[in-house]
Amino acid sequence: MWVRHNLFRTPLDGVLTVVFGTISVVVLYKVFTFVFLTGRWEIIRVNLQLLMIGRFPAAHVLRLAVTVVGLAAWGGLIAGLISGRRARAGSARRLPLRRRVADLIGRFWALALVVLYLLVLAGTPGPWIMVGLALAAALVTRIAGGWLGRRRPNRAIPMPTICAPASCCGRRA
Repeated sequence: MWVRHNLFRTPLDGVLTVVFGTISVVVLYKVFTFVFLTGRWEIIRVNLQLLMIGRFPAAHVLRLAVTVVGLAAWGGLIAGLISGRRARAGSARRLPLRRRVADLIGRFWALALVVLYLLVLAGTPGPWIMVGLALAAALVTRIAGGWLGRRRPNRAIPMPTICAPASCCGRRA
């Protein structure tokens, strides 16, 4: 009944379902054969650094790691502030931890698999440390942001601004 109602409601819907269903099956078959049978994945391992950071100087890769951790912390803080304010306003529904974890896995499983695969290909501890620090920073700032969002009134929360001297940014004073 569901198939008839959603895929074959009108003759045009039936034709579109058959055409795009056939195209989808062919594309999935081609992707499956490439990924599991004919793909040359050693090229990815050899060129992983080039694929991830391009021609960025190897001496400055630490800057990228610090940026990723900082962005994760910033995202965790914003998420915490939003959830804290919702909880204070009473508009947030509180899910049990198991349901929240299941929800996060349902949303981010594909991204997590890609990141895990790239970490396995990396073969060095540096990327593992960076991802661990980014997750820890996001979690800690999420908790702190939630606490701050529940306790602050609905006004702007002052955020620190980083001011660098002009000589640091490549400009002359």
